[in-house]
Amino acid sequence: MNQPLFAIQLRNEAVKLFSRKRTYLGFVVFLVIQLVMVWLLRQPLPMKGITSLLANNGFAVEDYSGGLTMAAFTMVFTVALVCGLYLALVSGDLIAKEIEDGTMRLILTRPVSRTEVFVMKAMVGAAHTALLMLFVGVSGLLVGWAGHGGLGRLLVYAPLEGVFGVFSPGEGLFRFALATLCMALTYQAVSALALMFSCLRLRPATATVLTLSVLYVDFVLNTVPYLASFKPWFLAHHLSCWVKFFHPEIPWVDILSSLLVLLGLTMSFLLAGLGFFTTRDIKG
Repeated sequence: MNQPLFAIQLRNEAVKLFSRKRTYLGFVVFLVIQLVMVWLLRQPLPMKGITSLLANNGFAVEDYSGGLTMAAFTMVFTVALVCGLYLALVSGDLIAKEIEDGTMRLILTRPVSRTEVFVMKAMVGAAHTALLMLFVGVSGLLVGWAGHGGLGRLLVYAPLEGVFGVFSPGEGLFRFALATLCMALTYQAVSALALMFSCLRLRPATATVLTLSVLYVDFVLNTVPYLASFKPWFLAHHLSCWVKFFHPEIPWVDILSSLLVLLGLTMSFLLAGLGFFTTRDIKG
């Protein structure tokens, strides 16, 4: 491998990805969602539900209405459904769009192998995924802090994962940081899945739709009560392992187990995608 040439090409791939407007759609949408959440959580009806939940557990709403709670609330109820869309939109384009536009043939005329091209695409896709998930956590925290005048204590209620936790500001911030970092790792599997579909003989839109179909069907099946015994077999179950950082006692074994499963899936998707890409006949 020609390392200087690889580094130059990798930089070009990063510039190419982050020059596209659609790359930033996820960032913009999550920022809008967070601003809407700040407004909604200040309205009487949502506040009534939160007050009732806290009162029934012996807590005062004034202590848990700050930025930490708002940021965690936004993440719990939006990440699973919204992140997949924008990760699939970006990673599903990485190779399929280049082939459709005919630019892939130009790239392959340079002294770089198909394996190197795939690795570069996977790296920029992974970087976008990590940046988006970190943005979701950090921006949620900043918007919540600005909208509610401080961080406050942390209240997390995630009914699908069976999580209810209340924490002091210091511990809450630490748990929130761990959960955000975990999200940046877990959702690499979604990016890898979309990249794999992008390597097939599919149009970019089809690769995106296929990725979303897999994610949403899996999510629906994961929420069916009668299939609770099959949860470890669903991708959504492992993708939500970051929520477990908000358990009163962090279940490290369960979290590490899910991360290992996701690592295996991510590597499998990438190897399959590499195989599809290196054997594909690319025509104009």
